[in-house]
Amino acid sequence: MKEADFVIACGAWGMDAEMVKAAPKLKFVQKWGVGVDKFDFAALRAAGIPLAITAGANSTPVAEHTLGFMIAAAKRFIVADAAIRAGKFLKTELQMSSTQLYQKVIGIVGLGNIGKKVAKKVLGFEPKEVLYRDIVPQEKAEKELGVRPVSLDELLQWSDFVTLHVPLNEATRKMIGAREIGLMKQTAILINTCRGGVVEEKALYEALRDRRIRGAATDVFEKEPTTADNPLFTLDNIIVTSHLAHSTIDNIPNMAQHCFRNIVRFAEGKPLPEADVIIPAATPITA
Repeated sequence: MKEADFVIACGAWGMDAEMVKAAPKLKFVQKWGVGVDKFDFAALRAAGIPLAITAGANSTPVAEHTLGFMIAAAKRFIVADAAIRAGKFLKTELQMSSTQLYQKVIGIVGLGNIGKKVAKKVLGFEPKEVLYRDIVPQEKAEKELGVRPVSLDELLQWSDFVTLHVPLNEATRKMIGAREIGLMKQTAILINTCRGGVVEEKALYEALRDRRIRGAATDVFEKEPTTADNPLFTLDNIIVTSHLAHSTIDNIPNMAQHCFRNIVRFAEGKPLPEADVIIPAATPITA
């Protein structure tokens, strides 16, 4: 770090004040991905170091993972797989707890790059309606994809599948807690491929344990890496993966090109894509 002019922050790696202090030559930080909740914005701004992300670069694999979660949770794939490996050939036994995406209401919380990809892909399953909640009106998406804006409470009450695609910040931390889960249909499925801190894990566990919602699927956890004694792992109505929705071998070139393209543009004094800029260059030092 001491000699670095540029840094690419991969995976769960961020930058705190001590790391910024240890990098006196640092000119620019590029995040491999979009999550910036582990960066000390105040320290970066004070040092005059810009921060950029790779907006949209992960949208396809994460959207695919989301759709995979929806289908697997709806059709009880994991339960059926475990049963047949244990010598139990379940057929009608899972029928009453299985469902389909056809003519269901899909609720998307956060209609950014990933949310839009999910909306576009889920239309192939002929849902009854696709609802969304976003802090920014998405009029273009409403026209092109036929999605309808609603409040968060309305989305939770009306949706058969609720899928989360928001960044983790003070406004979204634990935005889905006991009250919000309590608004959901008993037959609803909750999908989280954004950040674990968006969902109150204890409330989710209790709702799943008591069968207050049909099921859930999550790629992320409040604390990562999570531990083997996580209570969620005792339940058969949740699917879990290890924060890998974005991680596919064929998306690495796309991510790498995006990162290095931003670094080169910065080095050449050219503007970066607006959606990539988290802390712009030449940010005034604030007290």
